[in-house]
Amino acid sequence: MINRRQVVVGAALAPGAAWLKPAAALGDDGDLARLLIDTPRETLLEVLASRIHAGLQPRQLLGGLAVATCREVSPFPNVGFKYHAVMMLRSVEQSVAAMSGDRAWLPLLWTADYFKAAAAQQERIRPWSLPSREARSVDVVELGDSLTSWDGERTDRATAALVAAGRTPVVLQTLMLHAARDFRAIGHKTIAAANAHRLHTALGESVAAPLARSLALAVQNAEGDDPARHAYPADGDWQANQELAATLPPDWRVGRDDIAAGRTLVQELRTASSDQAAKVAVDMLNDNVGAHTVWEAVMMFAAELILRRNGIVALHATTTANAMHYCYLMAVEDRARRLQLLQAVAFMARFRSLVDSDRRTRNRLIGDIDPLPASVRLAGVATSPCGKRLDGSTRAETRRPWRPVRGGTPRSRTRAPTTSSSSKRCSRTIVGCACLGATRSSRRVSCTRTAAATRTTWSWSGRRNCWDSAAKTPRGLGVRPQPPPARPVGALENAAHSRVQAQFGSGEVRQAARHQPPSRRDVERHRTPRDHRAVWRSKARSKLTKRRISEL
Repeated sequence: MINRRQVVVGAALAPGAAWLKPAAALGDDGDLARLLIDTPRETLLEVLASRIHAGLQPRQLLGGLAVATCREVSPFPNVGFKYHAVMMLRSVEQSVAAMSGDRAWLPLLWTADYFKAAAAQQERIRPWSLPSREARSVDVVELGDSLTSWDGERTDRATAALVAAGRTPVVLQTLMLHAARDFRAIGHKTIAAANAHRLHTALGESVAAPLARSLALAVQNAEGDDPARHAYPADGDWQANQELAATLPPDWRVGRDDIAAGRTLVQELRTASSDQAAKVAVDMLNDNVGAHTVWEAVMMFAAELILRRNGIVALHATTTANAMHYCYLMAVEDRARRLQLLQAVAFMARFRSLVDSDRRTRNRLIGDIDPLPASVRLAGVATSPCGKRLDGSTRAETRRPWRPVRGGTPRSRTRAPTTSSSSKRCSRTIVGCACLGATRSSRRVSCTRTAAATRTTWSWSGRRNCWDSAAKTPRGLGVRPQPPPARPVGALENAAHSRVQAQFGSGEVRQAARHQPPSRRDVERHRTPRDHRAVWRSKARSKLTKRRISEL
């Protein structure tokens, strides 16, 4: 199996590949796709490097990858997981366009290796390949009827025939609309539809047939249900919004820009059901509120879900809103625009229900975030809640530098206090103590320092926010979460601290605490893949120190 680091080696094999010279006679995308399918993963990068030396162009390789992936990776049983190999091709195309010179080969070679991994996963689950279809004459009505009846086989035949007849734009328009009709794949269907339309615009008809057919199968994936005969909650919004869409006035898209109305819709999305939220949006549009105001509310609420629970569900709320807005802009029929907008509003309410079901969801609102300063907005650089610039620089105010953890990551850092104190009280003296300047190895450390005139409290939760010592709130956020109370230090911990200080000296207590790994209980309760790697990197680098501590 090829290590992904070897992608860099594969790109280095073709340092002299010219980007603007005519390509050699290497065949069409179908021939290149067959090469990608038949070549073993272990030798694929070397074969592609030789083709690049022979004159293969990035556009050709991307087209071959699109054809091969759509042929060999099935959108079943779920529109997701391994099917991301198809959905990410648009992002690969953007990455290639943004890079210059030989660097543009890196995302393509990485995608080729990722395709082989997805194809191997498909082979393990169930061997599958896109079947061939005979050309025949069909009408667009046939495609619409097959989509309504949830007949995947019939939809595939109609899609193949229409694309062969040169009617790919009509097919993609129909599929983009029906991709938004159900909430089964948390938005993956409409994401796949938007990316397929974008990729077809970039690569043309050479990838139209497999791309459209793969999308049609993804749209028809009901995950074992039969929506044509039974009513399921995932399909309820589609039926209700078709009736609501008919009540909109002819000039519903043109209206006033009402910020108050947008905030009202955001407030409704926090508590209302999907059908209630859609009705509120329809009332706003009938009250001459512009459609762009509704879309702004949808985007803002999707961002709020990230603040409340920055997990995979909230992330897909944002990407789904972006995809549905793209389908809305690209829609030719007015009915499709109406349904895309109302379905987007309903989907946000459903995403909120999924986010609220997680007990780790935080009570954060998008309106509580202070606007960025004008200088930051003009510079185009965002800041994090901890005041650290996303480009790596810091704010103009004086700050203590970040002290990195040995073997840790940028997220596992802390800032040592600057004020002196007469007393120090720590919840974990050996594992991690901010008073001693040691960065916390455990996921949660509560530390209190008492000075003569000030009392400053630091607290780190699972997300490691940096708290403002004056206001006791995260920088840049308008919420005031309560820090966990500090646990009193027991006699055993005081004795252990004294023994460590006696053996290592007061100047080495911080170093010993920094290298001490968390307990197994803390690792099991709060472990993430990144923390797991950081813990064991630290373990490998501090064997001697840990052995001395264990002998106490």
